[in-house]
Amino acid sequence: MNFNEGNGLAAYARFGKMASSKTLDYLRERKERFRSSFVSERMQRLFNDFDTSSRRLNVELLADEIRIAQRREKRIYDDGHIKYLSDILDIQHANYQMRSLIMSDTELRRMSRDGQIEGWSSCYKDRDEGRDGFRHRDYRRLNDNLYKRNDEGVYQARHYYENRGADELTLTEKLDALRTIDRIKSLIKKRGEDPTSLNGGKLT
Repeated sequence: MNFNEGNGLAAYARFGKMASSKTLDYLRERKERFRSSFVSERMQRLFNDFDTSSRRLNVELLADEIRIAQRREKRIYDDGHIKYLSDILDIQHANYQMRSLIMSDTELRRMSRDGQIEGWSSCYKDRDEGRDGFRHRDYRRLNDNLYKRNDEGVYQARHYYENRGADELTLTEKLDALRTIDRIKSLIKKRGEDPTSLNGGKLT
């Protein structure tokens, strides 16, 4: 296969798990250029694997990076809509609205403070920093008028009296955000990539 500077990375992804010597020579010559062009931890892991393996290539990691690059180019991930996200890459690149609702969850806020997850780091702007539960405005937006089971096992709904205007959420938006939060917690339990890390950082 012939390479050029524009399609080299994409062409590399099509080779599968075993690469020809010509492909490996091409990558060895240009890997430092590639390495400096991609700052994500996922891409760093790919190149670290390539450094220590003579012929085995982690195509899955590279395919993820290409999907992310395509998503950024088309700006699909930044449409501003609140919707259920199940794919870890979609969650990691969730828009501002989704990040705000996800990080209103009390358990995820605690994990972020304790350094267990990134919580989107500087990409998350906390409007009520230091406040948790009903004291946080995004928590109130998300949980207003939803029935939840309390410590005694009784289902109760809380209504928070405030005018949210355009910030008011529909029931579907609330449920989609809550389902996404549940999905994030299940991904965290698997101890793989951090679903709240924009750069694909690993959970410790």
